[in-house]
Parts: sequence; C-alpha cells; structure tokens
Amino acid sequence: SFSRGQSLDVDPTAAVTGGILSAGIAAQWRLPWIPVVIGPELDLGFPWRTFEDTDGMHRQATITLVPGLRGDLRIPVGRRSALTLRYDARLVPISYQETWTTVIEHGLSLGAGRVSP
Repeated sequence: SFSRGQSLDVDPTAAVTGGILSAGIAAQWRLPWIPVVIGPELDLGFPWRTFEDTDGMHRQATITLVPGLRGDLRIPVGRRSALTLRYDARLVPISYQETWTTVIEHGLSLGAGRVSP
C-alpha cells in the first residue's frame, strides 16, 4: 500500500508519505445466511514513511507484525461470475521519536472474477 497526507502523531502541517510491504495469513468464516466472509489476518510487514518538519527530513522503517480484519461480500453475477466488495482494516505499528504508535490503515476494494464449481 502507499499513502500521502497528514498524520496526527507528526506535525499536522507536515506532508507524510508512507506505505507498507507485507505478506501474511488470513482465516475466514463464511456466514451461512448471507454471502459474507469475515476473518482475521496477520501480516509480517515493513511499514515505512518519510516527512519533513522543523527538525529536518525523517525516514522511518521497521519490520513488525500487523494484525487486521477483513470482510468480503460476494455478489453473484450470472452462473459462474461474481463481484466481490472487500473491506480491510489493519493496525500498523510504527515509531516516532522513539515512541511506538499505531496507524489504522483501512481500504475498500471491488473485484470481479469467476466462481469455482
């Protein structure tokens, strides 16, 4: 992922550029009464960010565990196709001035594909 904007734990006027490269595992449970799949995920991630404030340019990066939660809504389209609406939320730990804080990263995505028989 990649982002750019302000962060409350940094100078509110500083533009923060950051992202995370991660890989992990997820468990999922299908709800029987609606076409929804939910479950936790756990990634090993490399979050990074850069910003400039009155003290100069800061570059931060670390390797850390990133817990999260995912939910999918699958909408059938025809006999063998479906649209999937996915919401992800993760807690990304990162340090600033030797103090750890957590950034909440979340996103919404739409996918289309073929359904296995």
